[in-house]
Amino acid sequence: MLLKEVCKEDIILERAYCHITKGCYKAKLLLKVNLLPFLPYLRARVKVLYFEPNEILVFKWFKSEKTYNVAINNNTLAVEIVEDREEALEIFKEIINFVNLTWEERNQIVPNIKPVKRPPVLEIYKHLPKTNCKACGEETCLAFATKLVIAEKEVDECPEIVKDPELLQFFKVLVE
Repeated sequence: MLLKEVCKEDIILERAYCHITKGCYKAKLLLKVNLLPFLPYLRARVKVLYFEPNEILVFKWFKSEKTYNVAINNNTLAVEIVEDREEALEIFKEIINFVNLTWEERNQIVPNIKPVKRPPVLEIYKHLPKTNCKACGEETCLAFATKLVIAEKEVDECPEIVKDPELLQFFKVLVE
């Protein structure tokens, strides 16, 4: 086991700036274990938003209908956005179990050290068809580009991109 169990008292809540009116916090856990050497193993198993080897891994964590952004660096595990300490505790327990399972299975995992930096929204937008057709579920192509950057949409959700194999391949490389 790499990480130990966590209790509510271990969690640090910081106010996040949200557009929702109820609780809106970033939750942090200070770790007693340096996870930096282990990040490439985790990177190989998650939906990565940002990864810089020996620095930080940011990825999406999905639970029911909700999506969380998770960041791990050398001594901190952070999750946002949570409503309260109880929600944070539940998510931290899941992530800790996932980290420990990944640790146990690390001999079967090929670590991935390739950095991931998502391109800026406008870089993606300038390659979109700009038809605002709404077929992707978003009101505008700019909104779709924004969701691509934060990994809330996939490239193949735009039918205009899917029609063009070269453009589809370009975008898959661009947003990995």
